[in-house]
Amino acid sequence: MLFRSATPAVSFGATGRAALKWVGAGCSIKAGPYEINDPLAYTSNGTPSQEEASCINVRLPVGKPAHEEPSALGYWPQYVRLTPNQRANYLAWLAGGRKADLSDIGYAFLYFYGLERRALVDNEDIADVLTQANRLMFSFAASRSFFGYSSRFIAFVLARIGLDNLPRESFDTIFEQSIKEFDDETLAVALAWLHKANAPLPPFLAFEVARNDIRASRSVVVTRVADHFRALFYKKYSDRFGSGLVLKAAARARLIEYKPASPTVLYGFSNYALPGIRVSNVLGLPSQFKPLVDMWEECIEELKPLSREVGKGRDVLTRQAYQALPDALKAEIDHPDSAKWERFVAASASESNIVIATAGSLASLCEFKERPKLTARQSEELAATANGVGFVLVPDTRVIGRPYRWGEMVALFRPEGRPEVPTDNRYRAAVLMLEMGMAVAAADGAIDRDEVDQIISFLKGQFLLTPNDARRIDAYKEVLVRQPPALSNLAKRLQSSLTADHLETVCQFLVGIAAANGVVDKRERATLRRFYTALGIPTTKLDEVIARLLGAVPEAVEVQRGAVIQGEKIPERPAQPVFILNAAALQTILQETEQ
Repeated sequence: MLFRSATPAVSFGATGRAALKWVGAGCSIKAGPYEINDPLAYTSNGTPSQEEASCINVRLPVGKPAHEEPSALGYWPQYVRLTPNQRANYLAWLAGGRKADLSDIGYAFLYFYGLERRALVDNEDIADVLTQANRLMFSFAASRSFFGYSSRFIAFVLARIGLDNLPRESFDTIFEQSIKEFDDETLAVALAWLHKANAPLPPFLAFEVARNDIRASRSVVVTRVADHFRALFYKKYSDRFGSGLVLKAAARARLIEYKPASPTVLYGFSNYALPGIRVSNVLGLPSQFKPLVDMWEECIEELKPLSREVGKGRDVLTRQAYQALPDALKAEIDHPDSAKWERFVAASASESNIVIATAGSLASLCEFKERPKLTARQSEELAATANGVGFVLVPDTRVIGRPYRWGEMVALFRPEGRPEVPTDNRYRAAVLMLEMGMAVAAADGAIDRDEVDQIISFLKGQFLLTPNDARRIDAYKEVLVRQPPALSNLAKRLQSSLTADHLETVCQFLVGIAAANGVVDKRERATLRRFYTALGIPTTKLDEVIARLLGAVPEAVEVQRGAVIQGEKIPERPAQPVFILNAAALQTILQETEQ
């Protein structure tokens, strides 16, 4: 038994609609045959009075631990929806101290949901929550999705409680010893703390700044002789900067946001409880990091001879020969076109860490002759070459299913890990929804950046994209802002590949995108009507969906102006009447169209 007799047990109230309770450190709960000490989890003695995906309802039946296939829980697991045997798997893991391996990462996410709510909604037990999140992050670092959520959660919570409240010892523990791999968000928070504390940039973060900079090459040298590479970089950094580079920040602060993994927090609280946090924008001045990028390149050049000896690699003289190699060999040598692409990116990089270019300018790097449209084979080779030299090309012809036009705008960015073609259907669906949303946003001839940001935020939350796929969506947004898709062309593509019923479902989902901010204004309504018409769906169907969203809430009154007469002035009507939506109806529509 893991139960400690000195540990107080939680007492529950009457049966029925039970209170949702947090059980923290020093307490225990009993569910089925399992005793869970220091659970740091929500629980109830019956159906809870509040929605909470992670809530352990001790009255639900518990079976026996059983083997199951990975991903058996699906997306957004909830304790109430687990089978009795799945509850046994979960509770046994909790009772064992959350240390054992899991057949399904969904169990770790389920537990993580409760930590999110406790820190972000209740704003309690922050130290305990951060400790548990840190343990989970490293126990399940093999899951890129979970590692990304947990590391960004830790960084966001630290920014939220105030960087002034984080002592140096804790900073070193979290950022140097715990977070072993940084993305743009976690790095931004770490640098903001250093700037606020007027502390020099330590070698490990200088290394991460260079590694995340789009101007720094992704040579095989970096991974093949990783220890030597890091040691040489540290030595060069110490020789040139002594105690460290003194950081500067851009005049405009950086907004740090967090999209919760928990469906309960995401849909129930995030609209008003999770505002973004502004911190010093150190990454907003990329010129100060150019010396670090230069050192990175020097390390690559100086360690190339050692890398050849260690890898016993072979020369690859042409792009065609490289493409013919098996993937195992591609991972061991540099792409022969790397130097050309690296020079192009270094000359074109922006503060957003994304390069926007034409497909033709990249095709020239592959020595393709100019033509109105690349062939399908040339387009695939272009996307594969971008991957081979360490970049993601957005849009990817292998995803959108059409060749590139010479003047078409595309984006390049460096992903976490080796670039790969997206295989998750959620990403393909998000791309389609983004194109439709952007077509709607641009239908009146102008794109509202706030409206676009709302579309992006909605898609990331709805589809639970991996960090790299979320970056693809961000990059594609920048492309579509410059070259919005035509409503008519998009409608033709959809009509050629979807049934009438599916087209109507897509339209309903698009209404959900437009309504994600809680209102549908007059212009959005008119644009949606045009989209229904373009897809051959009667606009009466749109009226039915809008009616469901409006529920019993009356529409805003429009006042028509007449001749000016003496008397009391009629109040000005809003420029764009809005229609306040029923949140429950919106959620129902989104759930109905999710698949």
